[in-house]
Amino acid sequence: MLLKFKLNKQTKNHISNKHKNGFTLIEVLISISIFAIMATTLYSSFNLISSKSDYITLRTNNTVMAKNCIWQITEDLSSVYVTSSYQYRPPENSERSDPYKIFSEIESGRDSEFHTLFFASMRHIAINKKSEDKITNITYYVDDDPDGGFLLKRRDAPDGKKEFLEKKPDPVLCKNIKSIKFTFFDNKGDTSDFWDSDSEGFGYSTPSAVGIKLELQSRLSTVYSFETTVELKSIRHKKDQSYK
Repeated sequence: MLLKFKLNKQTKNHISNKHKNGFTLIEVLISISIFAIMATTLYSSFNLISSKSDYITLRTNNTVMAKNCIWQITEDLSSVYVTSSYQYRPPENSERSDPYKIFSEIESGRDSEFHTLFFASMRHIAINKKSEDKITNITYYVDDDPDGGFLLKRRDAPDGKKEFLEKKPDPVLCKNIKSIKFTFFDNKGDTSDFWDSDSEGFGYSTPSAVGIKLELQSRLSTVYSFETTVELKSIRHKKDQSYK
């Protein structure tokens, strides 16, 4: 019985000493591998969530900016002012053009399609002052962004006489412009990509509606497109007979 007791005691001491020796190398390597797999999975999940969050934020910002821009153009065109058929006379060679004309052309020397739009409106927006209901010449045009890309700017000239001159202080309505296009509808529903109400080719008439298509391109190369059409409340119809 004494011998059996000693053997049992030795066996217990051996087992106890084995546990005191710690983990084996294989156990440590397995633990490290499991931890590495879990860390990689968590990091990948975090990056995926973060990238989706950035994409959603970027898309939301671009959508809000574009909608505000479209709203501003729509409001300006809704209050368009044109010289009536009774007051309008085609310009002679020595005369200046109609200060209240509607004029648009595609800018040359651009890789993308950028239209410039000039017209008169009753929506004068004074910087740091209360806006007034007075005739103003409004010009929408695209300018280079110092940080890269293109900007859409709005010029507001309240004297109603000055022709379009590009000015650096003009406020920026929209960034990341990929293209902006205006489509003009006459009173018969025919369309044109440009317009000049002071031109014989257009019968000295103004469009009855203007289509707006705005495209923004994000740094992720995603293109956002926005379109609307504005029916003009003040128009001058094309005349078959001469004004003179």
